[in-house]
Amino acid sequence: MTLVTDEQSTRFHALMEQTIGKWKGTRTYESVKTGKVTKVSNVFEAGLNKTDQKIVEDLHHLPRGTFPYLLQIDWTSHNAETGKLLSEGMMLLGYHDGWLYRDRGYAIDQPVASQVEMPSPDHMLIRTFYEGVTTLGDETVAYEENFRWAGDRRLRTVLAWDKQRELTLMGQYMECKLAA
Repeated sequence: MTLVTDEQSTRFHALMEQTIGKWKGTRTYESVKTGKVTKVSNVFEAGLNKTDQKIVEDLHHLPRGTFPYLLQIDWTSHNAETGKLLSEGMMLLGYHDGWLYRDRGYAIDQPVASQVEMPSPDHMLIRTFYEGVTTLGDETVAYEENFRWAGDRRLRTVLAWDKQRELTLMGQYMECKLAA
């Protein structure tokens, strides 16, 4: 299979090249229903992975050669106020034909496929649908990430909806690239 070179694919791969490197970020989440606010600090590193495409292809039942490469994200997140470790791990993701395929989701440890829209070269919208996932005590089934790049900085907003299509969670991430 060859790499699709439509406009969105070209934009996606250009943004992935900008993402490669080490980043630090701060996140703030607010539960719409309870008002609980959680502040998180995190460090993550993004790099190209050209050896493990088979893993993601197998998890999503895709043919060999679907991805020219994967992006590998390694992260550590802490509660910004207490310093308590909240999560750490690694995720593999690949893009094909308007979909982002991951070996695990942010909210679950199972494979996830997300719809991707790229309205402009520095703007990406990702929609993920989870079933039976709780985030800050709310059941979440739709998760929308809105990325905006500005060189070595990016803003990511997150919105989550429950089964009744009520907004349950709002989040804002400010991320700054430390090194390429």
